[in-house]
Amino acid sequence: MALLEVPTDNSLPIYEQNVQLDGTQYIIALYFNPRINNGQGKWCLTLADQNRNMLVGPVPIVVNWPLFDRFVDLVDLPGTLFAFDTSGNNADPGQFDLGANVRLYYLEAGTVL
Repeated sequence: MALLEVPTDNSLPIYEQNVQLDGTQYIIALYFNPRINNGQGKWCLTLADQNRNMLVGPVPIVVNWPLFDRFVDLVDLPGTLFAFDTSGNNADPGQFDLGANVRLYYLEAGTVL
């Protein structure tokens, strides 16, 4: 049981990666959509199983909020995936903020902070 940082790369506007969360392999796709959020853009995330079956997405990345809480009927993720602004501004990530001052974390099931 732990708090894990999910690696991110803000130098690419769209990419995907394999991650293991609570012992299960998933594919997380991240992309920056410059057209939403009144033209300021927003990072979005999709979650798929290891066979590329999309479980949920796209979900906008909002800091300090469990990203999949409103999708409990669709996603059987044991822990909690969330973004955190390390600058203390509680600002959602801009195009170059994800992985810099805004980090993506996974809190494994049963972990108490």
